[in-house]
Amino acid sequence: MSKRSPLRSRGRSAALALALASVLLATTAQQGDAHTKAVKPSVKITGISVNDYDATPNTKITYVPNNPPNACYDIGGAAQSPSQVTVVFFIHAVGVPANAPTTVDFVTPWNTLHFPSATDSSDQFSKIWFRDKGHGVAATFGGSDAPDNFFKYDDEGTGGNIFNGAYSVTTTVRVHGVLLHAHGTLKIDC
Repeated sequence: MSKRSPLRSRGRSAALALALASVLLATTAQQGDAHTKAVKPSVKITGISVNDYDATPNTKITYVPNNPPNACYDIGGAAQSPSQVTVVFFIHAVGVPANAPTTVDFVTPWNTLHFPSATDSSDQFSKIWFRDKGHGVAATFGGSDAPDNFFKYDDEGTGGNIFNGAYSVTTTVRVHGVLLHAHGTLKIDC
């Protein structure tokens, strides 16, 4: 009668345990892949910045007397008569292809703009919204340079308190036949 060596049994057990662990790991990985969901495309206006003052969309800024500095001071300066007004609209767009058909309407106290305009027939997302990442605009005007963040701006080089009024942005993006919509406003009454 032959006797089994305990070391030989342990070696076989270890090999069997390793093979079983490999099978379980492969099965778990396949199940994880099957449960991974595709990113659902979305767009959201995340900020409206006027003269470097970044505001949350859908808010109103009013003058607060005897409380300098305040938003009005930051936007219009001490004299409330800036030589130039720049507005930057920020959007967070997830899962939006660069070539997705896109429209944008801007309303500012000095003009209304539509993109694509009659002179520019491009309606691609990447031609209308600019990627924040790698651009100083994001840091200067208060936006984030995260991978899914974009911006668009408009400016007016006129004096006076032309910065008072409504700023709004409306954008629509068509992704895989689905129409995505985002809107944000900022009202300034200084």
